[in-house]
Amino acid sequence: MLASASNRACLTFDHRGIGASSHPDGPYTIESMALDVEALMGAVGWPKAHVLGISMGGMVAQRLALDRPQLVQSLTLGATTHGGREAVAPPADFFRIFSAYRHDDVQWQDAQAELFLLKMLPDDFESRPGAAKLMAKMVAGFNSVERSQAGIDGQLAALGRFNTTSSLEAGEFSQIPMLVVHGDRDSVMDVENGRSIARRASHSELAVLEGAGHFWWHFDPINTARRVAGFMERHEPHQ
Repeated sequence: MLASASNRACLTFDHRGIGASSHPDGPYTIESMALDVEALMGAVGWPKAHVLGISMGGMVAQRLALDRPQLVQSLTLGATTHGGREAVAPPADFFRIFSAYRHDDVQWQDAQAELFLLKMLPDDFESRPGAAKLMAKMVAGFNSVERSQAGIDGQLAALGRFNTTSSLEAGEFSQIPMLVVHGDRDSVMDVENGRSIARRASHSELAVLEGAGHFWWHFDPINTARRVAGFMERHEPHQ
């Protein structure tokens, strides 16, 4: 949808430890995942890109912008955090659900996937029209993605070590246009995390989506895609 709204090529990928990417043993770090992005951009011949990262991907996007700013035309951070003591941590039950995923019991997978996905959505999701049909589709999609214990453990460890608070406060992102997008009903990554990033990055734009959860793009997806595309368009090199 973003590709259509912005009339541009979009490159999407799986982080290490999930899906079609390799699942090496840890430790993983956000820095190593940012290097993965740099390598992928080099492999496809992209010298620079508008970078959009969501949740953990938003942490990877921040690290890429800090370590390789020459690769980043603009930065869109969705439902993410700067980490550290001043951030609002995800609830403990989210980590329990995420780390308990099993690969050898399909029936169990369906139930666990639904618990996980409900965390990603607004707390009134189940009362919304078409919720059951959408959930079934999302569970099927979730379970179609390959996961491994090494990948889960590696990603969880990387999350715990991430912190860009001081970099934001020092203005290290100041040369890169930034859009911060967050749902106000995000029960995984509290909306205060998005507001905190925007406060610290004085040049940034903040879009708080009323009624949206952690999967904020499910809320009014057409207009949300247009807003992100419009931000990118305003920060094309020729403007």
